[in-house]
Amino acid sequence: MSLTNLEHISLDGNNINGKIPGWLQYLPNLFYLDLSNNLLSGGLPVELTRLPALATHQVLDQVKNDKFELPMFNVNGSNWQYNCLASFRPMLDLSHNNLSGDIPIEIGNMKSIQKLDLSNNYFSGTIPSSISNLTNLERLELSHNLLSGEIPTSLTSLNFLSSFNVAYNNLQGSVPTGRQFDTFSNESYQGNPRLCGPPMLKSCSKRSDPPSPL
Repeated sequence: MSLTNLEHISLDGNNINGKIPGWLQYLPNLFYLDLSNNLLSGGLPVELTRLPALATHQVLDQVKNDKFELPMFNVNGSNWQYNCLASFRPMLDLSHNNLSGDIPIEIGNMKSIQKLDLSNNYFSGTIPSSISNLTNLERLELSHNLLSGEIPTSLTSLNFLSSFNVAYNNLQGSVPTGRQFDTFSNESYQGNPRLCGPPMLKSCSKRSDPPSPL
């Protein structure tokens, strides 16, 4: 791969099919990857978690502040305007595709990432507790998948997390509480009938103590 200076890829809203290529890991400066709203299939390749620019906290210091000749606008309906590359935040957006399989535990290697969106796919298995290693994460979108198991309580350590959505999966158990998780509404968890505890209306049943021996 010769495009070693490539820092930003936005290919969202096309009809791209096939699998996500593993050779993306060889782009040392790539910190913003948007492949959302396509027809991609297969799994989330482990190679993608090895993107060098997303594995270091110093990524923003390396991004050039050169001004664009013309401003760029967000095409997803917002009015955000970007005047330089440094305006973009480290991100991986694979939402609205046909991706499946487990979310690899190696996702926790992407330590500088601020937005991770895997929503509206067919990911299964559990939510990796290694996501708690992503200490810069501000937005985590995992809704509309086939995820099961409990929400890892270790995610409460993500102090910058301001948006969290796991709605419409097969999750169960109690909703984590404390810190940022006390600010998320019921909408973050709806569509998971086996989840319980605030802010859900369903309370968690307490296990009864075993009977005392006579």
